[in-house]
Amino acid sequence: MGTPATRLVFFGLASLLVACGGCRERFPPPFGTKTPAADGEDDPGPGSGTPRDDSRVVPVANPEGPWPHPRVLLSADRITKLKGAVKEDNPAWARLQQGCDAALRENIEAGYEAEDWGHAAADLALCATMTGKETYAKGAVKYAVALVEDKEKVGDKKGGDNIVKHNEGYTIRNRGVFPALVYDWLHENPALTAAAKKVIVQRVYTYLKWYRKDGYRNGDAIGNHYMGHFATVAVAGPAFSGDDPKGNELRGIARKMWQEEVIPGYKKHAGGDFAEGWQYARTIAPSIALHVDAESRAPGGNPRLADELPWLRETIAFQAHALHPDGLTMFDNGDWNHKPARPSPGPFLALSVALPDADSQKRALFLARLTEKPDDPLWHWLEFIANDPSRPDEDPRKGKTSHFAPGTGTILARTDWGKEASWATLTSSPFYSDHQHLDQGHFEVVRGKDLLITDPGDYDSYSTMSHNSLLVDDAKELMKKTPNQSIYGATAGVLASRTRSATCTEWPASDRPTTTTPTTSAPRPSLVPSASGSSRAARSRCARLARRASWCTTA
Repeated sequence: MGTPATRLVFFGLASLLVACGGCRERFPPPFGTKTPAADGEDDPGPGSGTPRDDSRVVPVANPEGPWPHPRVLLSADRITKLKGAVKEDNPAWARLQQGCDAALRENIEAGYEAEDWGHAAADLALCATMTGKETYAKGAVKYAVALVEDKEKVGDKKGGDNIVKHNEGYTIRNRGVFPALVYDWLHENPALTAAAKKVIVQRVYTYLKWYRKDGYRNGDAIGNHYMGHFATVAVAGPAFSGDDPKGNELRGIARKMWQEEVIPGYKKHAGGDFAEGWQYARTIAPSIALHVDAESRAPGGNPRLADELPWLRETIAFQAHALHPDGLTMFDNGDWNHKPARPSPGPFLALSVALPDADSQKRALFLARLTEKPDDPLWHWLEFIANDPSRPDEDPRKGKTSHFAPGTGTILARTDWGKEASWATLTSSPFYSDHQHLDQGHFEVVRGKDLLITDPGDYDSYSTMSHNSLLVDDAKELMKKTPNQSIYGATAGVLASRTRSATCTEWPASDRPTTTTPTTSAPRPSLVPSASGSSRAARSRCARLARRASWCTTA
């Protein structure tokens, strides 16, 4: 049948039948009315979120036994082990310390959505914990307070309660998570004064209550905005608990979100993919890991909490298969600022700490080391915590040479695990989220280091014409943006697909995909579009099958 590469490409294209098992849901209408605030606009007004009902949240009672700080990612035992890694020849420690010293030499500015302040605060708090140096502790507190009080420059006093509303709450992932993390890690340190603790609790709690009411897509776990506020709840609850009743309330909210939104949301992403793309997914696993780590180790907690969310382990397998044969670049669905896409070690570092079983930890740690980014100024604190040179790892790139993620209808396959292998992917996902592109049926082919058929769509390239997908011209009968797949109407989109040679015939019920269920909130279309180039007459023959198949072909 030809070379291995030819067979792989044939397999990838033929797998459209299987992959479209994930595309039977229709595209939903547009998400909210997100309108980012202009620079300098401190209070953009009400957001587009739907108020979450927390009236029945049960605050988590203070544990009967001791629960010493730190509680999130660190513990007394972990600190003792990590102090053994404070060595000049440990690259992770060298990068962390350099980042700490740089943040102390002069006041750095906030950076994009206060990202630079957030990671500097975490770096300095960890340096203080490892060395006991007062200057590091004071620096961490300085940036933690700046995150809740200031806007762009330390001491400008242009932050406060309204700063979180910028970009409809995007900034909470930095202005909420990191002050709470410093509060937890330096809880007993004199540098974290009573006044600093008070302002951190008050502001972070205010940010969260606003986000629960007005934050962008505040009930949709499949979204990076949502995960910013989930991560904040996950850290602030354990950090503040015992000092302020707000902490107990936030732990209750985190448990509610976990059961009612996070677990159901990521069941839809079965197989470990993330529809927004892996540039945005770099914050998802760390956000979830914060909750899993703290609550699984809390007194009375569930040490196997991670087992409730299979996606955490599935994503390790998915990303191992998503790597191209050279191990340097990867499957690049969704929005990316730079291509070829390079994976972030952040998710793997977080999972190597939070997952309870040694095998998953070792596989995640291997991928973290493989995808290391020494020049990236972010995540130094997480790298030092996770990447202790004494920890063993294990290469997950072995065994099965294909992986199917039914949640997004994505197939990843290769001829073998060697660096010269041929690799292909095909995706056909329901539409879930903002940074996801309209690329059902998109495929890519790579051979070794050669990117043979790549995704030309980068950031904001939502158009189907920006991808390697079949284009369907239905004369705007159903699709408003023809020949592009459209999210602007609930009646447009793909229910399922199957190639036919001449005419359309019914798809037997026993042969239909069952991974998802078509939505029924909108009227069914009266006609099903055929593949491009088909005639009106050919399409009319499919009218009686409008409820059974999304397109047929006369080719």
